[in-house]
Amino acid sequence: MEVSMLKQRYQILTMVGQGGFGAIYQAADTHFPNLPKRAVKEMLMPSADPQEQQQAIEAFKQEALLLAGLMHQNLPRIYEYFEEGGRWYLVMDFIEGQTLEDCMEASVGNRLPFQRVLHFATQLCTVLDYLHSQQPPIIFRDLKPANVMVTSDDHLYLIDFGIARLFKPGQAKDTIAFGSPGYAAPEQYGKAQTTERADIYSLGATLHSLLSGLDPSDNPFHFSPLNLSQEAPAGPAFAKLIEQMLEINAQKRPSSVQVIKQQLQQLAQQPAKQAAASAPVTNISITNVPAPPPVQYEKSVPTTNVPPPVQYSVTPAPPPVTVSSSRSNVDDYINESKALIEMGRYQEALAVCERAIRLNPSSALIYINKAAALCGLERYQEALQVCNQALLYDPQNALAHYNASEALVNLERYQEALRACDQALRFDPSHSLAYINKSKALIELERYQEALATCEQATRLASPSASIYVNKAAALNQLGRYQEALPACNQALQYDPQNALAHYNASNALCELGRFQEALGACEQAIRFNPGYSSSYINKSWALIELERYQEALRACNQALEYNPRAAMAHHNASVALIRLGRYQEALQACEQALQLDPNSAKAQINKKFLLKKLRGY
Repeated sequence: MEVSMLKQRYQILTMVGQGGFGAIYQAADTHFPNLPKRAVKEMLMPSADPQEQQQAIEAFKQEALLLAGLMHQNLPRIYEYFEEGGRWYLVMDFIEGQTLEDCMEASVGNRLPFQRVLHFATQLCTVLDYLHSQQPPIIFRDLKPANVMVTSDDHLYLIDFGIARLFKPGQAKDTIAFGSPGYAAPEQYGKAQTTERADIYSLGATLHSLLSGLDPSDNPFHFSPLNLSQEAPAGPAFAKLIEQMLEINAQKRPSSVQVIKQQLQQLAQQPAKQAAASAPVTNISITNVPAPPPVQYEKSVPTTNVPPPVQYSVTPAPPPVTVSSSRSNVDDYINESKALIEMGRYQEALAVCERAIRLNPSSALIYINKAAALCGLERYQEALQVCNQALLYDPQNALAHYNASEALVNLERYQEALRACDQALRFDPSHSLAYINKSKALIELERYQEALATCEQATRLASPSASIYVNKAAALNQLGRYQEALPACNQALQYDPQNALAHYNASNALCELGRFQEALGACEQAIRFNPGYSSSYINKSWALIELERYQEALRACNQALEYNPRAAMAHHNASVALIRLGRYQEALQACEQALQLDPNSAKAQINKKFLLKKLRGY
């Protein structure tokens, strides 16, 4: 392509793919340079025939309009489409990764491991179920390995909605036959209108290809039997399920992808039945949670070549002063202040530390306890200064570095907090609290895979705790691995049944999985143990909206805003509830509030466009 800038906004960086009907480019949004890169899809005209050109343009617009109304973790977000220089462009999320087809080509025999395919199958069912549950249902019609992107953590995205269509009740057949040979169902060739079961056929063909390494386009509608008896205990049942998906008669296929997903979850549990003897202590159901694929986590705790000790404040400690004192009195003060800190009596602990410092101003332990008390009192800047004093007398003290990390995390200085955690773990590799702060800092820095690796190392090298599993669940949620996040929440609740964050993370995973009634219960538990956490009310409103309890959802949004007036998602969820109630003018005001707080919220932008059209303000 000759142009390097589109719409005086999108700077083209490189071409990442090209086919018969278009090309994909990676681009930078110059209006928002700090945002992630975008994908720009360019439509190439298939021929010089005006009628064919118009059909291509309409199909391109249909893809844009379909995606604009969808919001799902397995779909790229659409931002806009436009025409420039006689060509049409679509702007969407840029997905880092490769296609399933590329994964197959890079594997031995073009076959992927059984457990990995099972993991992929569950994700595909989740996103297809979301499409089929739209009103009217959206039929994807072109599911195949080349149209599925895989990220580095095995998260899937459906791409290329160019031939997706809305199901129209009463229509005898499709206007035009579309689909990829070998993957398209027979009814896509003019025999009948394509329904959800056409996507089920394509899903079966895709899974068969992933497991067998065979290309179904070589012999359409004919699939050799899968021999999975050696793959896993669930192998034969999985092969039978795929065979049912590939029935020529659509009525003989499973009735929905939701039914298929339930069977897949049951199959995924079979290898782990022996481990189910001890049930987790929680009311959050994790029945039918699929086993995650094997993952090799990167080691993230430094053991060698670590940076030298750092200073955490600019205020130096006073020089040591020799004071005649009784050592036993100083030790008593240290022990007393430590006990007071453990009881949460931070002001008293601080007073004890001050008395101890007057007796012996060169004891690192006294300053360590003082820093802990100051952190408990949320006086984090002072805590950093005191950590520095402790490190003057004992540069290798892990507790001093940990207390510095605690202050830095709460000051939202996450990069510095990360260094402090690494220093603490350098001198005490089993310091579980340092792992907790490190994983939290990594999550805030959006380094989710490293945060997950840190949590895994903590469970191996340190004493497991509720907070470690809470952070693990948070990282898994951010990575879109919601089925795995639920067991992590349950493990957290085994250590601390009243941990509000564990219940909140469970509610987040359950909402993403579409299990809204359970999510509502998890939100109530989170609110019970921490009534002031606004995010729990936001998730509660999300679940209530999906359960069509819109008035209650609005109340939950108001509660979220009581505790955090800058919660953009609370305004967004309120706009959704108001739209469902037909209160469009109020919904528009809620969208404006959301965008004022978060101008880059794609969800709020989509709702605003819908409302402006509805109110004829466009």
